[in-house]
Amino acid sequence: MTARSSLLCAVTLFAALMAALPAAAQTATDEKELTRSVITTERQAIIAANLNLTDEQGQVFWPLYRQYGAEMDAITDRKIRLIEDYARKYVGLTDEEAAGLMSDYMSIQRDELKTRERSKACTIWKCVFSKKRP
Repeated sequence: MTARSSLLCAVTLFAALMAALPAAAQTATDEKELTRSVITTERQAIIAANLNLTDEQGQVFWPLYRQYGAEMDAITDRKIRLIEDYARKYVGLTDEEAAGLMSDYMSIQRDELKTRERSKACTIWKCVFSKKRP
């Protein structure tokens, strides 16, 4: 094989690998979303089977449940992005970057705590059975 054909092979292989990267990233994103959807559906089925809500109670409870789930999913996504950002910056991480990452982490923790506290303010007994909302 000549140097030119070796170079052509290497360039072709590199181009093929570069073309596959976005597809792999999309596949990982799709897989994450599919996994989240399956877990959410199974969790909701378990809760529905054990709560035995009337239709009227379900009309109050399920929107609150889904809202809480969406808020916690957004917080989880922020955690994942923070971990990915840390992993990208790990080698050569400056003190300023570390402080910024820690600040972001503390902000995420505060938001998670606020979300959990809000959900405690609306227990099933308060929000569903007595029809009160937060």
